[in-house]
Amino acid sequence: MKRYLLLSALFILGMATPLRAQVLEGTYAVEGVNSEGTPYTGTAILDKYGQGVYILKWTFTGGRNAEGYGIIQHGVLAVVIKNSEGGISLATYIVEPTGVLIGLWLSPPSTAVFTEALTPR
Repeated sequence: MKRYLLLSALFILGMATPLRAQVLEGTYAVEGVNSEGTPYTGTAILDKYGQGVYILKWTFTGGRNAEGYGIIQHGVLAVVIKNSEGGISLATYIVEPTGVLIGLWLSPPSTAVFTEALTPR
């Protein structure tokens, strides 16, 4: 009986991973903290760009924008971003079962790490 329960638990956990790894294309509300430490908001559009590749376009309140390309593996979306000023950033997002993307990002040469959440609309 214990073996059956263990196998059942492993099966359920194995099923949860692919569900967690699903990124939904569409529009997201953006909330984050920028390199100056102030909050920002905006909208992001996530689209498939090719086999396993995504394109993410941000429009921030105030008119700035950014565009990035990413891949997903094991429930994490990794994105390289170019902003409207020409700067480059790197972001990683954990894909929550609810579809919310919880992210961390940095802009070299700074060593500071910032937060961002993308919530499906």
